[in-house]
Amino acid sequence: MERLSRTEYGQAMRRFFQTSSLSILVCWSAAATLSQEQVDAEATSDPDLDEATLLEDKASIEQLTALSVFREPLQIGGTSPRMVLLPSGKFEMGCLTEIDCSDDEIPSREVQVSRFAVSQFEVTFDQYLVFAKTSLRSVPDDSQWGRGARPAIHVSWYDAVAYTKWLSDETGAIYRLPSEAEWEYAGRAGTNTKYSWGDDLLFGKANCDGCNDGSPIEKTTEVGKYAPNPWKLYDIHGNVWEWTLDCWNRNFGTAPTDGTAWTTGDCARRVVRGGSWIASPFFVRSATRHFYSAENRVSLVGFRVVREIDPSPTDDPI
Repeated sequence: MERLSRTEYGQAMRRFFQTSSLSILVCWSAAATLSQEQVDAEATSDPDLDEATLLEDKASIEQLTALSVFREPLQIGGTSPRMVLLPSGKFEMGCLTEIDCSDDEIPSREVQVSRFAVSQFEVTFDQYLVFAKTSLRSVPDDSQWGRGARPAIHVSWYDAVAYTKWLSDETGAIYRLPSEAEWEYAGRAGTNTKYSWGDDLLFGKANCDGCNDGSPIEKTTEVGKYAPNPWKLYDIHGNVWEWTLDCWNRNFGTAPTDGTAWTTGDCARRVVRGGSWIASPFFVRSATRHFYSAENRVSLVGFRVVREIDPSPTDDPI
């Protein structure tokens, strides 16, 4: 048997590893696309969900009205998360009651928000895995609760930002995390009560410790298990805290009033909103604010995404 020279051997090994890496990437991409197709099929088979318009191009979004639900195709196949189009508007942000307020929720103030779209659900493991596999990133731990349609957990703020950048590249649109103001605007959905359903705690409205009759669930639930808020958004209260773009500040003293993110302050920690499965009802109120280190990967925190949309001179009122 003829022996290869050292140079020929090195070239052969490089070709082997290049071919192997390409094969792995193709297999992962195919699996990721299949996973996304499964997500799409599950969403379209749910009779309680509005049909989501599949956008053919960027201009077609102008044909949608407020609270329309849409998706965008990904270059690798499959689609973006289901997005809800929200109009521009003003709202009172912060704690609006004279009692049961935390110091970091005041002072309340009027905020003007430009129109944007927000994901109808928290980003699920199925959706995140498409990104992780095609980007050759590690798969987040699921705390042995299962993945699938549960919200992606054990993702840091940096992981969530990377997902939005990947989604932007795949769709050609600008996706990002919501600002804290956008999150509360979407979460309140035109209400000024403690919760989007009213001031009183009602059992069976959210996944939190004390939000349901009987023993607490003590883990995440699949997204969409509970009824949505008035603007068709699910799991705004409980399930997992959700990352926002904002740096942490102890109160709203000099916070922006134009709906943009507050990018000064303690930026090693980022604001999370919405409460989680382990939080008490007080911490799943619409006004509740909290923070985590941007590097933390924990079972209490996930995220949802925002898609930027150009201002419209003829915003549809809700």
